Amino acid sequence: MVTQQELPAPFIVRSVRECADGGATEIYVDDENLVAHCLSVKGYLLPNFSGKGPLLYDGTAVPIRSEFESQVLAQLRRAEFNLDKADYESRIYSRGRPWSEMENELLRCARGLVQALLRHVESRRYVEIPELLSNALKQEEVERRIAKAQRKAKDAVKEEARQTRRRASEAMGLYKPEDPCPHCGFTYGWDGRSCEHCKYRRG
Repeated sequence: MVTQQELPAPFIVRSVRECADGGATEIYVDDENLVAHCLSVKGYLLPNFSGKGPLLYDGTAVPIRSEFESQVLAQLRRAEFNLDKADYESRIYSRGRPWSEMENELLRCARGLVQALLRHVESRRYVEIPELLSNALKQEEVERRIAKAQRKAKDAVKEEARQTRRRASEAMGLYKPEDPCPHCGFTYGWDGRSCEHCKYRRG
């Protein structure tokens, strides 16, 4: 966890990024010594949780309702904006548009994302997010394991059926181990009479 520390003032916002589908938000800032930091929240779309997660400071979770969180938010509220021209001009969507046309639009966007992050962290629901997210991730893991076990069982049934067909074909002289399909050349789906890979059937 991030420990409490005195944050330099003010933050200078240099760049902001947000996934188009409402996923992660990243705010890149410089401190008074021009040391770069990243404030971010990840986006989640789970069966039992949809939304943004806890605030991260340089990739590490900020303790909720802590003095350190208060300091970070205070610095972000008072932040200045000096967007990195080279960073934005390097992005695909900016190609062909001069900086003079983009600067005001991007500044509005940057201010909007900063305000959205502040509202998220300061909301009443925010204190419940770690528990809600933890429970949702645990449930997703349980469901993933169940689905994996079901696929494994289904594959085992299919393999047993394939081996049964192969034994029958071998008894009739139509199949020998490692015989390839005469149509596609693969061996894994060929049972002497039909191929699961290319759907070829012996006439």
